[in-house]
Amino acid sequence: MSPEALLAGAWLFAAVVVSLVLHECAHALCADRLGDPTARLAGRLTPNPLAHLDPFGTAMLALLAFSGFGLGWARPVPVDPRAFRRPRRDMALVALAGPCANLLLALLCAALGAGAAALGLRGELPRQALFAAVSVNAALFAFNMIPVFPLDGSRLLVCLLPPRAAVRAESALVRLGARPLGALLLLEWFTPVKPLGALVRPAVLLAARLAEGLSG
Repeated sequence: MSPEALLAGAWLFAAVVVSLVLHECAHALCADRLGDPTARLAGRLTPNPLAHLDPFGTAMLALLAFSGFGLGWARPVPVDPRAFRRPRRDMALVALAGPCANLLLALLCAALGAGAAALGLRGELPRQALFAAVSVNAALFAFNMIPVFPLDGSRLLVCLLPPRAAVRAESALVRLGARPLGALLLLEWFTPVKPLGALVRPAVLLAARLAEGLSG
C-alpha cells in the first residue's frame, strides 16, 4: 500500500471512530435529558472512545478504512423507554439524535472548510481530513436512517407508526433480527446489486460536493 493510501486510510479510520463516538454520545445525552439515566449510569455519557467502541467492531473499522471492505460498529447505547414521560415520542427523539449528530457534524466540517478557504488556509492534509469527516458523517446519517434492525431507522419507524401497527412492526423486526441487514450487506459485497450504495451514496456525494464548493 502506498504512503498516500495509508494516509487516506488513517484519516478515514479517525473520522469513523470520532463520528461513531459522537453518534453514541448523542443517543446517551438525548436519553438522559428526556429522563432515562441508563446510559449515564453505564458510563456512556462521555466522549471517551473506550466507553463506546466494541473491540471487534473497531478491528472491522480498520479493515474498512484501509481496504474498503467490511463494516464497523460501536456498542449500542442502553435505553429504557419506561423512564420516559412520553415513551413513543421520546424514543423517536433518541433514535434521531445519533444520525442528526452526524448530519450536524458533516455540516460543521463543511463550514470549517469554507472558513479555512476564506482565510486562505489551504493544504492537502486539511483537505483530506475535511472530506473524510464530511463523507463519513453523511454516510452514517444515511445508513442509520435505513429502517432495518438494528439501525436507528427501525426504531424511528416503530415510533412513527400507529400503536397497533407499531406493535406488529416491532414484533417483526425483533423476529427477523439482523438478517435483513445481513442480506443487504451480502448483496452489497458479493453481487452487482448495490442496495446500500444506492441508499447511502447520494448523501455522500451531495455532502462531498457541498464541502468542495464551500472550500473553493
